[in-house]
Amino acid sequence: MNEFDNRSKVKLKSCDEQLNLLALEAIKDGPYNFIITCGYRSEQEQQRLFTQGRIKPGKIVTQIDGIKQKSKHNFWPSKAFDIAVIVDGKITWDIDFYIVVALHIKDIAQKMGINIEYGGDWENFKDYPHFQLKELFKS
Repeated sequence: MNEFDNRSKVKLKSCDEQLNLLALEAIKDGPYNFIITCGYRSEQEQQRLFTQGRIKPGKIVTQIDGIKQKSKHNFWPSKAFDIAVIVDGKITWDIDFYIVVALHIKDIAQKMGINIEYGGDWENFKDYPHFQLKELFKS
């Protein structure tokens, strides 16, 4: 049975209670171990990430600047968390592992009645480590 390290537990405490419960349940018997890399993110942190791949070197990791548009990470408590999958004791960024873990997390969410979106399912910008609460709108 897997469990979160202390850093992941701290990051989870910045998340909405539903996400907290989901992550704690999903880690128990997941196909791979994973850590929480991000819960709440300040506006400054969001802007720093937004500049990556644009003004600063690196790969573009977000389409949201935190000013004109808020990320689900920019709310307190956070409405999103990001993960990193652990394989053989090391973080992997191989998308195939994220898809397997995502299927597990989405299955657990459905069983718990928690409505989430997975960033890997998005059409325009795939964000494989990202999970967020799905907004339900009344018409």
